Amino acid sequence: MASSPQQSVPQNWRRPVKQRSRLVKRTGPAHARVEFAHPSEQEFARFLDYYRIRWVYEPVSFPIAWEGARVAEMFTPDFYLPEHDLYIELTTMKQSLVTPKNRKLRMLRELYPDLNVRLLYRKDYQQLLAKAGYGVPAPGAGVGSLTAVFIELVLTFFLVFVVFGSAIDDRAPKVGGLFIGLTVAMDILVGGPLTGAAMNPARFLGPAIVYATDLQYTWIYLLGPLLGGGLAGVLWRYVFLARQPARA
Repeated sequence: MASSPQQSVPQNWRRPVKQRSRLVKRTGPAHARVEFAHPSEQEFARFLDYYRIRWVYEPVSFPIAWEGARVAEMFTPDFYLPEHDLYIELTTMKQSLVTPKNRKLRMLRELYPDLNVRLLYRKDYQQLLAKAGYGVPAPGAGVGSLTAVFIELVLTFFLVFVVFGSAIDDRAPKVGGLFIGLTVAMDILVGGPLTGAAMNPARFLGPAIVYATDLQYTWIYLLGPLLGGGLAGVLWRYVFLARQPARA
């Protein structure tokens, strides 16, 4: 039977085991040189590269259970951040893995109390990337589902309204791109920390499918933008266009 972490384990049994390098290229950005097990890990590495945070992918494995003197189970954190002396484990691939990972992490902390390790859950991961403009949008901490729908509705309403008023209407000044860009920037600054400021169902569905997300927030990012865009279109068509004669 495997030894439990609470039992006394000789110190020399706990030595981390160095893993083979996952480097597949010698040139290019750091996140493009490594062979990752899942796209979410590469996206997280891209995020770290963007903020110039040094990282190492799966550098070591920590023995956490033994059968006699033989190692029976090891834990291999996904990332190590040398400048912060921090190990990070992602749980974005399958929610069914969360419970086993929590168990392993608990054993790891009992055996290596001085080790600085953080388990990054799917929602935490998505919020982190969404705030930086990466990954799958998700409601921020303390933002309820209906509030998120309303925020996406308002953000999309302003964007679509500006598109109608500055690019589609033939009476608009020929600087539509400027106003649209400013509106997108404003929406991201205001709504980014709250919902990720998707403003488009495709902005949610594309990354969600790539990262195999469970799609629990799909209805938020479908309903909010569709209602906001539809409301802007109706308002422009039946209020603003009705009041202004077309140019000759």
